[in-house]
Amino acid sequence: MVMENLDIEYTDIDYFEIVVTKPYSNKRIDRLLSDTIEGVSRSRLKKLIDSEFIRLNGGRTEPSHITKIGEIIQIRLPEPELVNLRPQKIPFDQIYEDDNLLVMNKRANLVMHPGNGNYENTILNGLLFRYPKSRKLPRAGIVHRLDKDTTGLVVVAKNRIAFDSLTMQILRRNIQRNYLALVWGNVPKKIEIEGKIERDKANRLRFMISKTDKGKFAHTTVIPIQTGQVKNQKVTLVKCILNTGRTHQIRVHLEGFGYPIVGDVLYKRGSPRHLREEVMPRQALHAFSLAFLEPIKKYPMTFKVLPPDDLKKQISEAGICLHQLLR
Repeated sequence: MVMENLDIEYTDIDYFEIVVTKPYSNKRIDRLLSDTIEGVSRSRLKKLIDSEFIRLNGGRTEPSHITKIGEIIQIRLPEPELVNLRPQKIPFDQIYEDDNLLVMNKRANLVMHPGNGNYENTILNGLLFRYPKSRKLPRAGIVHRLDKDTTGLVVVAKNRIAFDSLTMQILRRNIQRNYLALVWGNVPKKIEIEGKIERDKANRLRFMISKTDKGKFAHTTVIPIQTGQVKNQKVTLVKCILNTGRTHQIRVHLEGFGYPIVGDVLYKRGSPRHLREEVMPRQALHAFSLAFLEPIKKYPMTFKVLPPDDLKKQISEAGICLHQLLR
């Protein structure tokens, strides 16, 4: 596949190419790829270049190579090692399933895949248990992810054709992902939040809206649904359209614009200090709508699911009605 512009949220594609056009020329190849591919550091890219997983015009290249118009960067990212991961029986709230895919409603306090020393009790472990053949797929078929305490809809591929199709739909921004968030403050009108996101140097667990030109481009559309009150503090239920899929994107954008998500303990700047731990024990963020093309026959598939009980209760206590959400 040849692509002029690449926006990768997940990096488990066997092989793809980037044709260097004018905006991508005259840049170090490692910096260009770091700015373009989500979730792959420059240090990892250097190793991939040194190991010839990344080649230029069919041959070996160097991290310091300065790109030129017309060059073709060929990228083959190795699949994650699943050999030592243990299958575990993890209950899923299944919304839909066929021979090609599974759509689940992820609950809170559930990690999607192993990392940072946590190699058990994840959705990936559960997929290995439920579908032993998923071990042959990158990340057992997971093509996009939600944070540990974010709830809602996730689609998982059950075979390689479905995995490649769904992954390309994410790359081309053809998968529609809409979220529901309860935020502190009064959001008066629709907001288009665009700009680059980078890791917060003061806290490596966080990301932040870049004050320079560093980081990766992110775009979130925020649409207010209704305003209410929680303990005499204004809150707004908003719909967030995920136009790009960066790590913590919605949480970073909402905090950065002065509307932190209720219950978010990591992105809490601007939230009422005395209420931070009294309202929600987790971020009030839910992926309520998911739409994509069926990976084989290409017909539209759309799924919607209401928030879990804890979030519904908090929304109701704020005097906000959910009855129009699933229309």
